[in-house]
Amino acid sequence: DDFAGARLAVSHLIELGHRRIAHISVRRHGTNRREASGAEQLTLESQQRYAGYQQALADHGLALDPELVVVVDDSEKGGADGAGRLLELEPRPTAVFCFADRVAFGAISVFKQAGIEIPHGLSIVGFDDLPMAVWMSPPLTTVHQPLGDMGRAAMEMVLAMLAGRPCPDEVVLPCQLMIRGSTSRPRLKNGATP
Repeated sequence: DDFAGARLAVSHLIELGHRRIAHISVRRHGTNRREASGAEQLTLESQQRYAGYQQALADHGLALDPELVVVVDDSEKGGADGAGRLLELEPRPTAVFCFADRVAFGAISVFKQAGIEIPHGLSIVGFDDLPMAVWMSPPLTTVHQPLGDMGRAAMEMVLAMLAGRPCPDEVVLPCQLMIRGSTSRPRLKNGATP
């Protein structure tokens, strides 16, 4: 459930006290900013995760700031590019929700190179819960997808189609937020937390 997972991740950041939360989303393979704009350039997954991001903001009475949403390639390099664009903003975001863990990995490297301490200088959340997420420094807070259940559901759908049995067009499985070391309360300019 990409929508609910994103909503959960962004709500976590808001509940920690963050109000300026960026989103690094990803474009469809083969598109660029000149060819498509807005939702047209997003994958189905990124559309749903973006909608979850928007809904979490709305749930907490926060307005969507379009300058806090960047769309990049689905890769570590894309995450690095997105982080570079967010570093140009003034004021900068205090937290970032990334489309995927691999995007978060690239973003974290750029933020660290800029001297930003994760999580006290900036909190970051990924999506997928790749095995490497727990080995990051700090370990990445991320949305866990039930990959085993996803594989089973896909195989059951294929077997049903091959046998001529009815099967659902879509199976939506719940996600779980794995809270680790990459998120914390935002630090105020004087070093205190709100």
